[in-house]
Amino acid sequence: MIDFNKCLKDEVEKGGRTLNSEQLSVVFSDKNTIVSAGAGSGKTTVLSYRFLRLVLEGKAKVSQILTLTFTRKAAAEMHTRIFEKLLSYKDYPIVEEQLSDFSNATISTLDSFCSQIVRIDCLRYGVARDFTLLSESITSTDTPIKIATDLINDPKWEKALKIVSQKLNPAMVYEDFFLPISNMVSILTQIDVGKIIAKLDSYFQEEWASLQEECLELLSYLEAEYFDNLTSKGKENFLTNRAIVLGETTGNLNGRSNPKNNPDYKENFDKLKETWKLCKLYEDGSSSLGEEECVLSLIKEYCERLQSSKRGRAELTFTDVAELAVDILKTNKALRSYYKNKFKFIMIDEFQDNNSLQKNLLYLLGEKSEQLLDDIPTSQDLDGNKLFFVGDEKQSIYRFRGADVSVFKALSGELEKTEGAVLSLQTNYRSEPLIIEHTNEVFKKLFIGDKPYDATSQVALTRSATEGLTPSINLALAEIKEEGETEEEKDEEELSDALSEGIYIAQKIIEICTTDKYKIKKNKCLVTPTWSDVAILLRTGGNQMNYEKALRSFGIPYEVEESRSLMLEAIASDFYQALQYLIYPEDNSALVSLARSPFMRLKDSSIFAYSNLKEGESLENVLPQDEWEKVLLFKANFEEARELAKTTKLTSLIDYLYYDCGYYAFLLANVKYHSYLENFDTIWDLARNFEIEGLSLARFVAYLREMLSSSDKLLKTPGWFEVQNAVHIMTVHKSKGLEFPIVFLANAGSRKNNQIKSIVFKSPFGLVSDLASVSYRKILKDEEDEKYQAELLRVLYVAMTRAETHLFISGKMDLLKSGEIDKRSATSLLGYYLSAIGYDFNTKSSLLPVNISHYPKLVESDLKFNNLSVDTASFASWVNNYKSCEFAPRRVKYNASSLETELSLTSGEKLSILSCDDIISEKNLMTDFGTYCHLLAEKRIKREEITSLSFSNSALSEAENKRVDKDALLLINNLFSNDYFCELLSLGKAESEVRFFMPYKESLLEGVADLIISSKDFTLVLDYKTDKERIKDNHKAQVLAYLKAIKQLYGKKNTYGSLIYLREVKKEVIWDEEGNEVELI
Repeated sequence: MIDFNKCLKDEVEKGGRTLNSEQLSVVFSDKNTIVSAGAGSGKTTVLSYRFLRLVLEGKAKVSQILTLTFTRKAAAEMHTRIFEKLLSYKDYPIVEEQLSDFSNATISTLDSFCSQIVRIDCLRYGVARDFTLLSESITSTDTPIKIATDLINDPKWEKALKIVSQKLNPAMVYEDFFLPISNMVSILTQIDVGKIIAKLDSYFQEEWASLQEECLELLSYLEAEYFDNLTSKGKENFLTNRAIVLGETTGNLNGRSNPKNNPDYKENFDKLKETWKLCKLYEDGSSSLGEEECVLSLIKEYCERLQSSKRGRAELTFTDVAELAVDILKTNKALRSYYKNKFKFIMIDEFQDNNSLQKNLLYLLGEKSEQLLDDIPTSQDLDGNKLFFVGDEKQSIYRFRGADVSVFKALSGELEKTEGAVLSLQTNYRSEPLIIEHTNEVFKKLFIGDKPYDATSQVALTRSATEGLTPSINLALAEIKEEGETEEEKDEEELSDALSEGIYIAQKIIEICTTDKYKIKKNKCLVTPTWSDVAILLRTGGNQMNYEKALRSFGIPYEVEESRSLMLEAIASDFYQALQYLIYPEDNSALVSLARSPFMRLKDSSIFAYSNLKEGESLENVLPQDEWEKVLLFKANFEEARELAKTTKLTSLIDYLYYDCGYYAFLLANVKYHSYLENFDTIWDLARNFEIEGLSLARFVAYLREMLSSSDKLLKTPGWFEVQNAVHIMTVHKSKGLEFPIVFLANAGSRKNNQIKSIVFKSPFGLVSDLASVSYRKILKDEEDEKYQAELLRVLYVAMTRAETHLFISGKMDLLKSGEIDKRSATSLLGYYLSAIGYDFNTKSSLLPVNISHYPKLVESDLKFNNLSVDTASFASWVNNYKSCEFAPRRVKYNASSLETELSLTSGEKLSILSCDDIISEKNLMTDFGTYCHLLAEKRIKREEITSLSFSNSALSEAENKRVDKDALLLINNLFSNDYFCELLSLGKAESEVRFFMPYKESLLEGVADLIISSKDFTLVLDYKTDKERIKDNHKAQVLAYLKAIKQLYGKKNTYGSLIYLREVKKEVIWDEEGNEVELI
């Protein structure tokens, strides 16, 4: 047998890597092992050395070692590192032999390995072997929507849906009821309604009895300590309280007779009230079990139909595949034996991002060879040297994908009981000591929780500092206006907080890459950084487009891991409309959209002429000659494209539309559109994904339709790695496993609403709703918040440990008038960081050494939009051909809301007066007030948090702003509690703020429909009004214009419209498209 220790010494003598004592312990571990590997500790290197040792010592062939990791990128890197390490020892005959067989080595993601198992035995579950594993970037809600719609229209479920609608806005039944169920159930989920109800009943009874006993104990304590000192009225109240707790009478507990305001009495009585309140919730839960059973039956039916659809379409999710793999290994003992014998050693990386399901799968594979248990093996049933887990509890940040850090933390105890090894890699070789020491100090103060889901503070060790290098820790905060400070009058519109921060970052990146102030080490030399040495990390991608815009403004090249802005840009809409028109040539709205796009470039006057073409009239006769030639060119191009769509690949069709139909030339000819050039690559890569998955053009169009006007992420695909020198923009999650010389943790002050919207959730009893389980839901919500905050701290840790040399943290904090941090800001990444470094907002200094700066709120002119340098020489003649076809910018001559002035009447029915009316009138803020009320209504329709919103106008004092805000909230609360409005919402699916364009008076009319309620039979358009008078005919023209536009958007079904006067909501006139009054309800 080869002496691996000697091999390592020989490698060092030849100038190879030296492993430290911790790393050597890991490499030579031959027991079931769990390794806690900190950031930058070289775990991939260690895993490749361990793989090499097992081969060199003859303990396993490459095909007998199963190596699993979390992502495809990590699996590819692991594959390369292991192969390269083996290749460096190719002179050994045993290694040379195994290199020839390396194609049989199993180095993959856990999902891919599970999929391999499932394909062997999936027929037993009614799933075809050629099933599609749905990726994150290619999902469809078509099937869940259809199933939900069928159930909603089925009279059998009317009672259950009525119960659900009492809990939810009727318009949100799909989003907040059916859709969450789709994400909670797998193809194996079974719902036993009777068993769940029985368990809930038993649980409620036990909890109620326990809490009642706790209340009685508190009463006994208060009686013994204070009863004699109470007044006669106090004694009477006390005895009544006891009777209430014993169930002898009803009412609320009364503790107003506190003897001499005793703090102990108050503390214990407050505890009594809270305990009794929870006790009553359990009691209410028991009384609601009948309704719960009804709703659970609906959930079961939906789940079973969804599972049947998955089997029929042969489409599985990652969760489906993982659960099937575990069940197959558990029940198919012959297959389990095969895999147990096939793999002598199993190594899994990033195990902190897995859960009990993945642990069960590995325990089944690690079971003792002579055993084949009917259930999941325990740690006592494992082979003693087969399993090798690597992870870091501080870097567990994938809870939204089911990761459960408590499983990784508990694994140490399980393996220790069976004499397994618990090892650690603590030395960070990635970052400069200054970065590591700062991170250690920060997380000493933050990792202090003791729950199973809390990370434990572990001090990372450092390597030697790089000689001559000056690393830095930098903090940049948005400037906060001091109390009493007046705001300057600005001629220009202010930029958003994120865009102002983005400009600061862009300017700082230019400084970094053009000066010697922020040098880094590269190829053993100290150099000035380039664009690609910089990464901008974001907690979420919701604001990513602002940072992209800022970099484009200053001509800084960048690449993104997840495209967020594409679907909000014109190019996405243009390509969607083009493909939609190819498939459905009768879609007139798509054709009109294409007319103004670079595909046709018609002027607004030409579009108007086309839209109002009379019967028998020729378009050629009404258009100018140059405009008609554009139509002919478009027609020829799209006839050819339609033929191509029948035979060619999707990506080839996209190429044809982009290059041959002149879209690329148009972008290239206009410098201000150069930033859109990268968007085409995104669309092309999405199309390639659909090709790889074998999905159709129609499916791709449906996907684009779902994503339009959304900032939902589009995952990066392999073709996006072409930019050699560009700033990297990605979420913290996507940065896992990566490192960068310079890291910006941007938008760190952003806050996420962690409110649980769904009324369906998982419990120890199975899927339940909160109809009966309100008490359990409260407990769940509290724990959910704690888990969320615990993970947020880990996200901060991951972000900070990506930096090698320079770390920048930036963002905006919200302060209260007292100068204290707003509670929600305090629990953001930036809030936690500021508390850890001891930042003082008064002195603008911190206890830990940090370079602190502030950036201002900026205006539109601060965006530079430098010209991008594009080599157009080879395209010169081609581009010139298209330059002659001027594309008229969109001109909007009329706004739909302005139509009311054309038919304005002088007086009408007076409506309720608001306390802020004098302010609104004096400052001419009627439009601003209306806009704010619309925003509040939109948030309520979408079930989004509105408590963080407030009316703010610089022309008003703080007290005046509060008066306006209070009245706006009053109007919206009254609206959503109004029976007539709720009845309207129950008619169909509700959509807020739907924008449209349509021909009007030789130009175009732009408008936004406040609320659209769409049923299978009709579409109802509602327009909110904050007017002081009810004058229905004053707004009739506006509503009828809406109906014409919305009918084009929503199809041929009947369209109706009405007004909602927010000051006094009542039944209003409803008009049809001709202006006739109709009755709907």
